[in-house]
Amino acid sequence: MADAELVDYGPLLNLLIWVLAGAATLFLGLRIWTKRQRRIRLWHDDQILIVAWTSLVLSCILQTVDTQIGFGRSHDGLDADTIVTARLVSIVAGFFLILAATWSKTSFAVTLLRISEGWHRKVVIFVIVTVNLAHAVSCVVQWIQCWPVQRLWMQDLPGSCLSLDLVNGYNMFVAGYSGLMDLGLALLPWLILRSTTNPLVSSWPSTKLRKSEMLNVSLAMSMAVFAGIASFAKIWAIHQINYINAQPEHIVVLMVLGTAEGAVTIMAVSVPVLRSLGTAAEEENVENQQQGDAGRGEDRGGDDQGPVGLVEGQGEAEGEGGYADCAEGDEDAGRGEVGGDGHRGLAFVVEEERQVDEEGEEEEEEEDGEDGDVGEGSWRGC
Repeated sequence: MADAELVDYGPLLNLLIWVLAGAATLFLGLRIWTKRQRRIRLWHDDQILIVAWTSLVLSCILQTVDTQIGFGRSHDGLDADTIVTARLVSIVAGFFLILAATWSKTSFAVTLLRISEGWHRKVVIFVIVTVNLAHAVSCVVQWIQCWPVQRLWMQDLPGSCLSLDLVNGYNMFVAGYSGLMDLGLALLPWLILRSTTNPLVSSWPSTKLRKSEMLNVSLAMSMAVFAGIASFAKIWAIHQINYINAQPEHIVVLMVLGTAEGAVTIMAVSVPVLRSLGTAAEEENVENQQQGDAGRGEDRGGDDQGPVGLVEGQGEAEGEGGYADCAEGDEDAGRGEVGGDGHRGLAFVVEEERQVDEEGEEEEEEEDGEDGDVGEGSWRGC
């Protein structure tokens, strides 16, 4: 019995949280690298996601420090001062986990906000506002539930605290609501992609693109669902800690679930962007097919088929005048309109690419107007 009481769950906690944090770091790093490689500037969702990742890593560092102090072990084997210090560090670590979960979900929602219209957009705004409000109240309650505040980690200190039923009831509500919002964020991209009224979605040029995007969404959905499962599981952990005979393993489970919620959401947000890393073979096949179509077009109609090659992102046919130059200019500016880059299957960054493309096209048009030696056909092709 004595051996069971002295079991140390610290090493297991460290292993699990750093595996999760490492996976989130890998996904986020590849997301940023992919955007840099494609010359796409980082936007608000990227910045929020970086802040969420920072909070997650800070929490993991604090949890690791806490395990060195004594967190994850039975209090029977620790002195009073060690217990007080371990409680304080765990409270701060839990605070950063709340921030990581909140901002990672907000980043996911902001990403969806850029491609949503109509009632989809209203739902996304509702999720952003309510999730942030719910977690903000949770953060405040965590620090003001006892007065003086030091009584949170020094439980023998004279003072008063809010009702345990009230505090834990609200925390379980937030965990459940957060899980529901995870499921909602996982479902919304699929609904948006099926919409025929969304002007951004309806502008995509091919059925093949739709299928590619559906696979993209399926990957993101599966990971967001796991974040929701972690949120729902936190309800059980909170109940075990506060209403049943709390054991060190219950607290460790709660910390692992909190870490998993933020880490998995970061990975889910990054999946749509990372999908471009696996499309090289697909792009090569599409390019070969488009070259073959352009060659057949030349045989049938000569110069009249020139614009087709441009629309497909090729513009390689001889005798098209300025079309080939325009295609090269569009490639330097960010790959042109959706039709020229649609097969990449990145619906979540289409708007980003369009912004970059429009800026590049405006600069090209200004340069064409100043030079005055570009033919009318070439200008229209751009």
